[in-house]
This record gives sequence, structure tokens and C-alpha cells, in this order.
Amino acid sequence: SGGKNTELSNVIVGCRDSLVNYDVEYFEQFGAVIVDEAHTARTNTVQQILTMLQKYDIKLWHGLSGTYEDKNSVNGMITEAYLGPTMMEVNASDLMDENSIAKIKINVVQMNIPTSISEDYYFDEDVEDLRKRWRIEQKFVLNIQERFNIIARTCAKLNMNQLLLFNTIESVNKFHDYLATNTDKYVCRITGSIDPEERERIRNMLEERDDVI
Repeated sequence: SGGKNTELSNVIVGCRDSLVNYDVEYFEQFGAVIVDEAHTARTNTVQQILTMLQKYDIKLWHGLSGTYEDKNSVNGMITEAYLGPTMMEVNASDLMDENSIAKIKINVVQMNIPTSISEDYYFDEDVEDLRKRWRIEQKFVLNIQERFNIIARTCAKLNMNQLLLFNTIESVNKFHDYLATNTDKYVCRITGSIDPEERERIRNMLEERDDVI
């Protein structure tokens, strides 16, 4: 978006969803390939593009990713099959030490779903349909009350501003309504339809308070 074509340019930047639609002859002009988010080499779209490129004499291949998977995993081996072995690894701690990125600490809470709950998912009559499985899994996870309770209790206990990210409006509304009613936090809701002035008001509030969700 916002890009433009320049006649006689020798660097072309494209997204995978567009490049996959080009004929194989289009890729003959390239001598170097740089793949950002290289872990996506496990996807069919990227594999189609790389397969077309491999028909020609590419002198230089580079793959860059912040989330490479274990090279001994299936997805890790697929990535190496298309882009070659990992030549350099840079740890987040090294980047923080040299002040290239913000110094942060990440805590992961892993939730193990008991069989008594997960069996409801596996016994769903539509779970065998690959086209429906993702939606079924998403709905199943979002409706686990124990999961909801753990997240809500964690938010209530933290004495700092918090950002919760969700991929559905339903989840945004569910957590917003509960936290606004059952905690002493100042709870805001940001969606695609929010007014820009309201976004700015919330941003300013985050600088002034330490109890905003």
C-alpha cells in the first residue's frame, strides 16, 4: 500500500499474496532474494514463490525472522529446505544489552486444558473438517470459563498499566465488561471503530495513571 513502480528499478519489494499470482517467467530477472518473516516458508504460498525462484540462477538467498522454529522440528526443517541453514542467530538479550531494543521481561503463563474439557473439542462432529477446525478451536478456547477467570484475576492483581490484545470484538467486549465491573481499574476499549480523539485521550491517560487496562 502506498508503493509505486519506478522504471528501470533494480529492487522490487512485494508481498507474498501478490507475488504468488505472477507467472514463473517473471522471476527470471532476479539474482538475489531476501525473505522477511522467513519462518513463513512453511506456508504453501511462500513455498510456491520460492519454488518458482529456484528454477533460476539466484546468486544470493537471505531469510530473516525473529521467530524461527526449532531446526529439528518439521516446520524448521521445511524452512531450511527452502532457504538453507541458519547462519547467524542474535539473541534478544544481546540486542537489549546494546540498547538496540527495549529492555523487557516476558513471563509466560501456560494453561493446560484438562481432558474433561478438551474432550468436548475432540468429540465435536465438525472437528474433522479442516476448513472448520480453526473456527471451532477458536470458539472453544474463548468459551473456556477457567481460562477467562485466570486472565481476569491476573489483570486485577497487577499494579501497572496493561494492554490486552484479542482477535475478536466478542473477546474485547467480554473482558472489558467484566473488568470494568469487577475491578477497581480504569478499563478502556479500543476497536477499529473508535474515534481518533478517544484513542488520543486514552494514550494521554496511560502517561498520567498506572491503573489503566
